[in-house]
Amino acid sequence: MKAKNGKNEIIKTNFNFNKSSSAWRILLLSDLGRTDDGTITLREILKRFNFKSRNALYYYEKKFLAQELLIKTGIYPTKYRLSKLAKEIIKKILQPSDRATTKDVWRFHHYIRGYKILKWGNFKFDNFRSVPMNNWSYVRFPVKIEQNDIVVHILDTETIKVYCPTIYGTDHSQIKEKAVILCNKVIQNIVDRFDMKVEAGYDVRAEHYAVVDSQKLAKLLINVKDPRFWVDFSLGTEELETKEPEHIQNVLDMPRAITEMRDTLFNDLTPAIRDLSVNIKLHLSIMQDIKEHLAKQTSIFEQIKGVLK
Repeated sequence: MKAKNGKNEIIKTNFNFNKSSSAWRILLLSDLGRTDDGTITLREILKRFNFKSRNALYYYEKKFLAQELLIKTGIYPTKYRLSKLAKEIIKKILQPSDRATTKDVWRFHHYIRGYKILKWGNFKFDNFRSVPMNNWSYVRFPVKIEQNDIVVHILDTETIKVYCPTIYGTDHSQIKEKAVILCNKVIQNIVDRFDMKVEAGYDVRAEHYAVVDSQKLAKLLINVKDPRFWVDFSLGTEELETKEPEHIQNVLDMPRAITEMRDTLFNDLTPAIRDLSVNIKLHLSIMQDIKEHLAKQTSIFEQIKGVLK
């Protein structure tokens, strides 16, 4: 947007991207180096994002256009590209600390851990702004642990829910343990602050394991119907995801297994084949000698037969 003085004006937006997975999907996949000219049509957005409702897409289209995050180009078909402001927002959302390193294999997310409150201590609902639900209410209580801004819901049903942040790692068997330890640190922070007492934690919502940079693999398996894994688009592109990472691990181990098989065949079978080849040549040589010897014997018998006549 141009200000009166002709300079570019920074537009502030109050749109909550963190609470809207659809907004993430539209913005992240509209950035696009994905299309040759950096633009995308509504039809392409529907196809790529797996949107089930055009109305939902039109809702975000209007919001983004009104806040000058998307820019229309062309007449028919109408195409869109990201504004400079939208790219800055995306860059801010995808901070380096939130992204995987080149060595990470798994993205652990979707996990919620619960804790039953035994003693409220000094905590008073009246001191906080609560969010009413159907038959209960909760207080949204942010806690910062290890540079993570973690969301905590304290429910009036004597329960605390810790929304575990995304965790990256190479070994899926160790990530869950790290997540539980992190959630316990959050609870300890609240317990110490309000002199509360809680029971040991339990799983409220099961974790999901996504394979980092699995677009190619996800595209290969997108039409495979298997309850053990699925293809997710929550980060804007295809990503293989599962609740049972050991099944996906078997797929990830296939290249290494094939390499090991190849090496085994080369290292173990090659000498054996070489020895077999030598033995076959020796056998053929012996057979040739026997054949020549039999030919000589036949010649001698023919000569004796002629003398006897």
